[in-house]
Amino acid sequence: MLKSDTASTPLVGSLTEILQPPVVDLKDPLKALTGLEVAKILAAGEDIPEFIYGLILNYLHSIGQLQWRLSSQMPHLDNELVLPPAGKAPFEVKFGGHTFSCKTSHEGNSGIQFKHPRTLAILTGYIDQIWQIPLQGRIQTFFVVEEHTRIPQWIAQEAPFLSMPELGATIVDATPSKQFLIIEPEHILTHLTIYKRPKGTYGILTRELLVISWSLNRGRRT
Repeated sequence: MLKSDTASTPLVGSLTEILQPPVVDLKDPLKALTGLEVAKILAAGEDIPEFIYGLILNYLHSIGQLQWRLSSQMPHLDNELVLPPAGKAPFEVKFGGHTFSCKTSHEGNSGIQFKHPRTLAILTGYIDQIWQIPLQGRIQTFFVVEEHTRIPQWIAQEAPFLSMPELGATIVDATPSKQFLIIEPEHILTHLTIYKRPKGTYGILTRELLVISWSLNRGRRT
């Protein structure tokens, strides 16, 4: 067992950082970065997986930022900007007084209700990854969200939630959807409260369920 008088040693300090990584606070996301700061972030950053990199690039294009190009796409024209292939990947970020986490870090803080960036449809899902990338001298935060697997309405109506919308809850399939999309902090509406339920719940025998509720308004931002 580690003694308390060793808590300030470099070894214990490193262990503490691994076991309890700091939460990134987004209270000042628009702070301008110097060229040196950007270079340091990219040098110390993690490589963005190819699939996630493509999702982020497609997201930027979908919101009208067509100037961004793949780092591997050559040659680069004068009016084009290169999407950095590396960035920070925090497990958690904090904004609006609430902490939002990757599912692998804190499942309870990863379930969210959010607006689709383009259609504005209200959706639910889990935060799978968080990426922070310096774009045009400012840190931009992207959430990689896996949507919940929806259940056909003829099955969902076996539960009471469709007929009682005032409950602010619904059911989804517990099976991961493998459908990912990119959102930003302003798209998040609230945390969800999620309850796992076995086959047979509400008479639904074919699948395990998640009962998801947004009625507790855990940090609702609208």
